[in-house]
Amino acid sequence: MRRYVALLAVLMLFAGGAACGEVHPLDEWLEACVDEAPSTAGMVDCAAEGSKLWDEELNRVYKELMGLLSKEAKEALRTAQRAWIPWRDSEYALIVAVYDTIFNSPSGGTMWVTVQAMDEMEVVRERTLRLTEWLEEMEAGKPSYSAKYPAAQTDEQLAAAMKVKNDSARLGKVIGKNGPDIASKNLKLWEDFRNKDAQFLVLFYGKKGDKGYPLHARMQMNVKRAEKLDGFYSTLKDELGDALEGKPKKKK
Repeated sequence: MRRYVALLAVLMLFAGGAACGEVHPLDEWLEACVDEAPSTAGMVDCAAEGSKLWDEELNRVYKELMGLLSKEAKEALRTAQRAWIPWRDSEYALIVAVYDTIFNSPSGGTMWVTVQAMDEMEVVRERTLRLTEWLEEMEAGKPSYSAKYPAAQTDEQLAAAMKVKNDSARLGKVIGKNGPDIASKNLKLWEDFRNKDAQFLVLFYGKKGDKGYPLHARMQMNVKRAEKLDGFYSTLKDELGDALEGKPKKKK
Protein backbone atom coordinates (compact mmCIF):
# COMPACT_ATOMS: atom_id res chain seq x y z
CA MET A 1 0.00 0.00 0.00
CA ARG A 2 2.87 2.36 0.77
CA ARG A 3 4.01 2.19 -2.87
CA TYR A 4 0.52 3.06 -4.10
CA VAL A 5 0.11 6.00 -1.73
CA ALA A 6 3.52 7.32 -2.71
CA LEU A 7 2.66 6.96 -6.37
CA LEU A 8 -0.51 8.98 -6.08
CA ALA A 9 1.40 11.74 -4.31
CA VAL A 10 4.06 11.82 -7.00
CA LEU A 11 1.51 11.76 -9.81
CA MET A 12 0.67 15.38 -9.13
CA LEU A 13 4.29 16.42 -9.02
CA PHE A 14 6.48 14.16 -11.23
CA ALA A 15 8.57 17.27 -11.21
CA GLY A 16 12.00 15.72 -11.09
CA GLY A 17 11.77 15.51 -14.84
CA ALA A 18 13.69 18.09 -16.79
CA ALA A 19 17.44 18.23 -16.46
CA CYS A 20 17.26 21.94 -15.62
CA GLY A 21 14.93 21.24 -12.69
CA GLU A 22 11.79 22.52 -14.40
CA VAL A 23 8.70 20.40 -14.82
CA HIS A 24 8.71 18.62 -18.17
CA PRO A 25 5.69 19.42 -20.37
CA LEU A 26 4.76 15.73 -20.46
CA ASP A 27 4.69 15.62 -16.68
CA GLU A 28 2.31 18.57 -16.75
CA TRP A 29 0.24 16.72 -19.33
CA LEU A 30 0.06 13.63 -17.10
CA GLU A 31 -1.04 15.72 -14.13
CA ALA A 32 -3.84 17.24 -16.18
CA CYS A 33 -4.83 13.86 -17.59
CA VAL A 34 -5.12 12.29 -14.14
CA ASP A 35 -7.05 15.33 -12.88
CA GLU A 36 -9.61 14.76 -15.62
CA ALA A 37 -9.77 10.98 -15.17
CA PRO A 38 -8.85 10.06 -11.57
CA SER A 39 -10.40 6.57 -11.71
CA THR A 40 -8.27 3.44 -11.99
CA ALA A 41 -9.21 2.99 -15.63
CA GLY A 42 -8.61 6.66 -16.32
CA MET A 43 -5.14 6.65 -14.78
CA VAL A 44 -4.21 3.48 -16.66
CA ASP A 45 -5.29 5.14 -19.91
CA CYS A 46 -3.26 8.23 -18.99
CA ALA A 47 -0.20 6.06 -18.35
CA ALA A 48 -0.64 4.23 -21.66
CA GLU A 49 -0.94 7.50 -23.59
CA GLY A 50 1.93 8.91 -21.55
CA SER A 51 4.14 5.99 -22.56
CA LYS A 52 3.36 6.71 -26.20
CA LEU A 53 4.12 10.40 -25.82
CA TRP A 54 7.36 9.75 -23.96
CA ASP A 55 8.42 7.32 -26.68
CA GLU A 56 7.81 9.99 -29.31
CA GLU A 57 9.81 12.48 -27.24
CA LEU A 58 12.61 9.95 -26.83
CA ASN A 59 12.88 9.53 -30.59
CA ARG A 60 12.90 13.29 -31.12
CA VAL A 61 15.61 13.92 -28.54
CA TYR A 62 17.68 10.98 -29.74
CA LYS A 63 17.71 12.28 -33.31
CA GLU A 64 18.70 15.79 -32.18
CA LEU A 65 21.47 14.45 -29.97
CA MET A 66 22.82 12.19 -32.71
CA GLY A 67 23.06 15.22 -34.96
CA LEU A 68 25.46 16.93 -32.56
CA LEU A 69 27.81 14.05 -31.76
CA SER A 70 31.11 13.06 -33.32
CA LYS A 71 31.08 10.02 -35.58
CA GLU A 72 32.58 7.79 -32.87
CA ALA A 73 30.25 9.01 -30.13
CA LYS A 74 27.29 8.71 -32.47
CA GLU A 75 28.06 5.03 -33.09
CA ALA A 76 28.50 4.42 -29.34
CA LEU A 77 25.13 5.99 -28.55
CA ARG A 78 23.46 3.98 -31.32
CA THR A 79 24.95 0.80 -29.83
CA ALA A 80 23.80 1.75 -26.32
CA GLN A 81 20.29 2.60 -27.48
CA ARG A 82 20.02 -0.70 -29.34
CA ALA A 83 20.98 -2.44 -26.08
CA TRP A 84 18.40 -0.40 -24.15
CA ILE A 85 15.49 -1.68 -26.27
CA PRO A 86 15.69 -5.39 -25.32
CA TRP A 87 16.41 -4.41 -21.72
CA ARG A 88 13.32 -2.16 -21.77
CA ASP A 89 11.20 -5.11 -22.87
CA SER A 90 12.68 -7.32 -20.17
CA GLU A 91 12.00 -4.58 -17.62
CA TYR A 92 8.35 -4.57 -18.66
CA ALA A 93 8.27 -8.34 -18.05
CA LEU A 94 9.84 -7.85 -14.61
CA ILE A 95 7.34 -5.15 -13.69
CA VAL A 96 4.43 -7.35 -14.78
CA ALA A 97 5.78 -10.24 -12.68
CA VAL A 98 6.15 -8.01 -9.60
CA TYR A 99 2.63 -6.62 -9.73
CA ASP A 100 1.01 -9.88 -10.79
CA THR A 101 2.47 -11.36 -7.61
CA ILE A 102 0.71 -8.71 -5.56
CA PHE A 103 -2.47 -8.65 -7.65
CA ASN A 104 -2.94 -12.40 -7.19
CA SER A 105 -2.39 -12.23 -3.43
CA PRO A 106 -4.90 -11.34 -0.69
CA SER A 107 -3.45 -7.82 -0.81
CA GLY A 108 -4.23 -7.48 -4.49
CA GLY A 109 -6.59 -4.93 -5.95
CA THR A 110 -7.20 -2.97 -9.13
CA MET A 111 -5.06 -0.12 -7.78
CA TRP A 112 -1.99 -2.22 -8.62
CA VAL A 113 -2.95 -2.11 -12.29
CA THR A 114 -2.43 1.65 -12.07
CA VAL A 115 0.90 1.31 -10.29
CA GLN A 116 2.10 -1.17 -12.91
CA ALA A 117 1.07 1.10 -15.78
CA MET A 118 2.87 4.08 -14.24
CA ASP A 119 6.02 2.05 -13.62
CA GLU A 120 6.02 0.88 -17.24
CA MET A 121 5.68 4.47 -18.41
CA GLU A 122 8.55 5.48 -16.14
CA VAL A 123 10.94 3.15 -17.97
CA VAL A 124 10.62 5.24 -21.16
CA ARG A 125 10.36 8.52 -19.27
CA GLU A 126 13.62 7.88 -17.42
CA ARG A 127 15.56 7.11 -20.59
CA THR A 128 14.12 10.12 -22.37
CA LEU A 129 15.18 12.43 -19.56
CA ARG A 130 18.67 10.95 -19.58
CA LEU A 131 19.02 11.63 -23.30
CA THR A 132 17.61 15.11 -22.71
CA GLU A 133 20.34 15.83 -20.16
CA TRP A 134 23.00 14.90 -22.69
CA LEU A 135 21.35 16.96 -25.41
CA GLU A 136 21.26 20.01 -23.17
CA GLU A 137 24.93 19.52 -22.28
CA MET A 138 25.82 19.39 -25.96
CA GLU A 139 23.79 22.49 -26.72
CA ALA A 140 25.48 24.34 -23.85
CA GLY A 141 28.97 23.62 -25.16
CA LYS A 142 31.56 20.85 -24.99
CA PRO A 143 30.44 18.38 -22.25
CA SER A 144 32.85 17.87 -19.38
CA TYR A 145 32.87 15.72 -16.25
CA SER A 146 34.72 17.45 -13.43
CA ALA A 147 33.75 15.34 -10.40
CA LYS A 148 36.57 13.30 -8.88
CA TYR A 149 36.61 9.50 -9.08
CA PRO A 150 39.11 6.69 -8.32
CA ALA A 151 41.77 5.90 -10.90
CA ALA A 152 41.36 2.14 -10.37
CA GLN A 153 38.63 -0.25 -9.35
CA THR A 154 37.57 -0.04 -5.71
CA ASP A 155 35.86 -2.38 -3.27
CA GLU A 156 32.92 0.01 -3.26
CA GLN A 157 32.52 -0.35 -7.02
CA LEU A 158 32.69 -4.14 -6.81
CA ALA A 159 30.18 -4.17 -3.96
CA ALA A 160 27.75 -2.02 -5.96
CA ALA A 161 27.92 -4.41 -8.91
CA MET A 162 27.43 -7.42 -6.64
CA LYS A 163 24.48 -5.78 -4.91
CA VAL A 164 22.67 -5.48 -8.24
CA LYS A 165 23.27 -9.18 -8.91
CA ASN A 166 22.12 -10.20 -5.43
CA ASP A 167 19.07 -7.92 -5.43
CA SER A 168 18.05 -9.22 -8.84
CA ALA A 169 18.34 -12.84 -7.71
CA ARG A 170 16.41 -12.10 -4.51
CA LEU A 171 13.61 -10.49 -6.47
CA GLY A 172 13.50 -13.36 -8.95
CA LYS A 173 12.86 -15.85 -6.14
CA VAL A 174 9.64 -14.17 -5.02
CA ILE A 175 7.83 -13.27 -8.24
CA GLY A 176 6.35 -16.57 -9.34
CA LYS A 177 7.60 -19.82 -10.81
CA ASN A 178 9.23 -18.06 -13.77
CA GLY A 179 10.66 -15.34 -11.55
CA PRO A 180 14.29 -16.54 -11.56
CA ASP A 181 14.35 -16.74 -15.35
CA ILE A 182 12.69 -13.33 -15.75
CA ALA A 183 15.12 -11.71 -13.30
CA SER A 184 18.16 -13.46 -14.78
CA LYS A 185 17.34 -12.33 -18.31
CA ASN A 186 16.64 -8.82 -17.09
CA LEU A 187 19.98 -8.67 -15.26
CA LYS A 188 21.95 -9.91 -18.26
CA LEU A 189 20.34 -7.39 -20.60
CA TRP A 190 20.68 -4.57 -18.10
CA GLU A 191 24.41 -5.22 -17.58
CA ASP A 192 24.93 -5.19 -21.35
CA PHE A 193 23.04 -1.91 -21.66
CA ARG A 194 24.90 -0.44 -18.67
CA ASN A 195 28.29 -1.29 -20.13
CA LYS A 196 27.44 0.19 -23.52
CA ASP A 197 25.98 3.33 -21.96
CA ALA A 198 29.20 3.73 -19.97
CA GLN A 199 31.25 3.39 -23.13
CA PHE A 200 29.21 6.15 -24.75
CA LEU A 201 29.84 8.37 -21.73
CA VAL A 202 33.59 7.77 -22.07
CA LEU A 203 33.42 9.36 -25.51
CA PHE A 204 30.82 11.95 -24.58
CA TYR A 205 33.00 13.37 -21.79
CA GLY A 206 36.31 12.91 -23.60
CA LYS A 207 37.56 10.21 -21.22
CA LYS A 208 39.03 7.91 -23.83
CA GLY A 209 42.08 6.16 -22.34
CA ASP A 210 40.94 6.96 -18.78
CA LYS A 211 40.66 3.59 -17.03
CA GLY A 212 38.94 4.99 -13.96
CA TYR A 213 36.01 6.77 -15.55
CA PRO A 214 34.11 3.81 -17.06
CA LEU A 215 34.35 2.03 -13.70
CA HIS A 216 32.93 5.12 -12.03
CA ALA A 217 30.16 5.49 -14.61
CA ARG A 218 29.13 1.86 -14.19
CA MET A 219 29.10 2.24 -10.42
CA GLN A 220 26.75 5.21 -10.64
CA MET A 221 24.37 3.15 -12.76
CA ASN A 222 24.73 0.16 -10.42
CA VAL A 223 23.72 2.25 -7.42
CA LYS A 224 20.59 3.54 -9.17
CA ARG A 225 19.68 0.07 -10.39
CA ALA A 226 20.01 -1.41 -6.91
CA GLU A 227 17.69 1.30 -5.59
CA LYS A 228 15.10 0.31 -8.20
CA LEU A 229 15.35 -3.38 -7.37
CA ASP A 230 15.17 -2.61 -3.66
CA GLY A 231 12.02 -0.60 -4.34
CA PHE A 232 10.35 -3.55 -6.05
CA TYR A 233 11.28 -5.89 -3.23
CA SER A 234 10.18 -3.44 -0.53
CA THR A 235 6.80 -3.08 -2.22
CA LEU A 236 6.35 -6.84 -2.24
CA LYS A 237 7.51 -7.06 1.38
CA ASP A 238 5.06 -4.37 2.48
CA GLU A 239 2.14 -6.10 0.80
CA LEU A 240 2.93 -9.77 1.33
CA GLY A 241 4.88 -9.65 4.58
CA ASP A 242 6.32 -12.92 5.90
CA ALA A 243 4.54 -14.88 3.17
CA LEU A 244 6.99 -13.34 0.72
CA GLU A 245 9.79 -15.43 2.18
CA GLY A 246 7.73 -18.54 2.82
CA LYS A 247 7.31 -17.85 6.52
CA PRO A 248 4.09 -18.81 8.31
CA LYS A 249 1.68 -15.99 9.01
CA LYS A 250 2.15 -14.54 12.46
CA LYS A 251 -0.66 -15.19 14.92
CA LYS A 252 -2.25 -12.15 16.50
